[in-house]
Amino acid sequence: MKWVMGSVPRYTQQPLPPQLPDNAGLHPFFTAVKRGPNDGPWVVYPNERDLYTRTEHYPPLYDLHVMPSLTAAHRSWTAKESRVSANFLVLGPPGIGKSMSINFLLMRALRQFPEVPVVTLCVEHVDFFVPDGCGSHKRYTVLREDLGTASTFLNFMASLGVTAAPIGDYSRPPLLVLHDIKTEQSPQPPLHLQLRLMGVLAVRFSLVLVVFSSPSGTNYRAYEKFPASNSGTPTKYWMPLWSKNEMNCCKLLPDSPPCSKQQGGGGCRGQDD
Repeated sequence: MKWVMGSVPRYTQQPLPPQLPDNAGLHPFFTAVKRGPNDGPWVVYPNERDLYTRTEHYPPLYDLHVMPSLTAAHRSWTAKESRVSANFLVLGPPGIGKSMSINFLLMRALRQFPEVPVVTLCVEHVDFFVPDGCGSHKRYTVLREDLGTASTFLNFMASLGVTAAPIGDYSRPPLLVLHDIKTEQSPQPPLHLQLRLMGVLAVRFSLVLVVFSSPSGTNYRAYEKFPASNSGTPTKYWMPLWSKNEMNCCKLLPDSPPCSKQQGGGGCRGQDD
């Protein structure tokens, strides 16, 4: 992976992650998405070969929350109407697949909304998925430590062709941000800087923000006050512990079962824990 230097932060171009197959969701508990030789890494757990999704929980998060919000934001932009923004908090204890769901939401959004830019903010890196004008996206990966301020963030987006609306414009371009907040892990910037960035994006775009956090921490509570940034009252989506059926099913899956993957080998959280 070659990092490019210049007047903008260091970045690298990578292939897109795998696309969700048309027959996905046939299994009642898990859907396996395999990474091919020409596919780029996942944004979360990039070294994993396959992605196992919780069929009962990942699709509803997208179908009932993210997709309608993106549709409304995109429609308002193309019709030059007032902006539409949405703010979601995905909560649940560690080990149930919250972070893994970012990969799933990304796959669905890239396929269904080729005109909408997507940003994923993970612990060490930020991925920008920029529409290429040909029905797909180009992917740019930046080290998180190189995007410490909101102005740097916006300037880099502008260099990729994603231009924010002027302050005060009632019609703003849509933007999906998937944000995994784990502020105790370096090199993420302090939480107040992350909130500042989200606040700036909320007034310059029709922002659809999805934040992933554990309810036992204090990080997500700051996002409950995010309406001050004009992105609307957060809608909470509680991801449940693994059911007995899910736990039993993952033991039968080939290769590395998802119950050893969800925490990078640290195990998963089921209802009997």
